[in-house]
Amino acid sequence: MSAQVRREQAQFAMERGLSQRRACVLMQVSRSSLGYTLKMPPKNAPVIEAMCSLSGVYPRFGSRRIRVLLGRVRYPFAALSIYGAYYFGTQSNMRIVAG
Repeated sequence: MSAQVRREQAQFAMERGLSQRRACVLMQVSRSSLGYTLKMPPKNAPVIEAMCSLSGVYPRFGSRRIRVLLGRVRYPFAALSIYGAYYFGTQSNMRIVAG
């Protein structure tokens, strides 16, 4: 379970009446991390939108080929940032193909 999911679960437990200290102990989250906000999603938003549109046009392409296509459209990003943004940003748009 990721740290973001644990923070969300701790927030949910606190909304249900559990104290902050108890919720953090149960979810194994430090209390100082509850106020943390992610910085990368707003930064990667234009790239993720471009990747979603390209992956909709070319559904068979993976992150490597999408990176090449993004380079042609003038999105100069590192391979690891494209890989991470592709798999974490388009995770909700991915289909499960029965094999």
